[in-house]
Amino acid sequence: MLARGTPIRLGVQFQTAPGWHVYWKNPGDAGFPPRVDLIAPEAWVGGEPEVAIEFPAPRRFSLPGGLFAIGYEGEVVYPLAPRPYAPSADARSVRIEADVDYLTCEVDCVPYRYRLALDVPLGEATTPDPDTAPLFERALASLPRRDDTVRDVAVRAELARSVPPASFGVEIEGVEATADADLFVESQDLFEIGRPVVSRTSGGVRFELPLVPRRTDLPFPERFSLAFTAVGLVHQGAPIAVEARRDLAAASPATATSEAAAPSERGLHPSWVAGLLTLLAAALVAAAMRLWSGGQASLARGLFGFLALGLVVVCLYLLVGRVTPLGLAGIE
Repeated sequence: MLARGTPIRLGVQFQTAPGWHVYWKNPGDAGFPPRVDLIAPEAWVGGEPEVAIEFPAPRRFSLPGGLFAIGYEGEVVYPLAPRPYAPSADARSVRIEADVDYLTCEVDCVPYRYRLALDVPLGEATTPDPDTAPLFERALASLPRRDDTVRDVAVRAELARSVPPASFGVEIEGVEATADADLFVESQDLFEIGRPVVSRTSGGVRFELPLVPRRTDLPFPERFSLAFTAVGLVHQGAPIAVEARRDLAAASPATATSEAAAPSERGLHPSWVAGLLTLLAAALVAAAMRLWSGGQASLARGLFGFLALGLVVVCLYLLVGRVTPLGLAGIE
């Protein structure tokens, strides 16, 4: 029973077959998370039909080809954000209807869409349902805690670009890592993010994840934000998942200026050196072809030409990391 004037708190329960799973907010390399659209009652107060879904702490599933998915297997309840409801004065119950669109996968995937309905009686006080209340309480308890709401837990994030690929490091103090410790980054358009390397520290746990830009024709973003969830942790003897968001900067302006100025102080910039070597190698190839075409072919002339051509290829390879694809095409 629901008390009149109380926001309605709902959840969507899934029970998957053995080996099948449903998805977290970032599904991983395939899939998509569930979507819930409210159809009734008409007395919902404000808001869009789509309901915000809250996601319990997920786990990682290995897929063929080295891919992975992020989600849940067995029984899982997705809590829905509370929605205000203003029933009429004579209403004795409320009928809730919703469209649920979801995908479940094993190796193959099967999409589903159902319309679900629930009749809830109205009264003066809210009375929990003895069958569903324990499920809902477990789902709420499994939701990740925001890092700034957990005492004695500190989360630090950093970006390292010393060697390619770049890496995203997250260190959490005040927790213990179990064998299932993992870190998941929410969906974003900037990077392909691999599996984390997990290591225990004296005060907690550290996760290191590679970041590979999705667009190689664009410079590395100077500033960006990543939201992430760490699972498989223990805090004060109880399991916990921690979520956080951090703003990251590739380099400060002062650091970028000093790094750009350093090569000119020591001599030619490496990209200029590689460019000059490319021109020299191309000239050697032209000379080899002239010698070869001017007389009878010989093994020495052939080797000279191939070595010069190999030098061109090496120099172009050195330029790949320093010149945009359009500029490299012009050089070629």
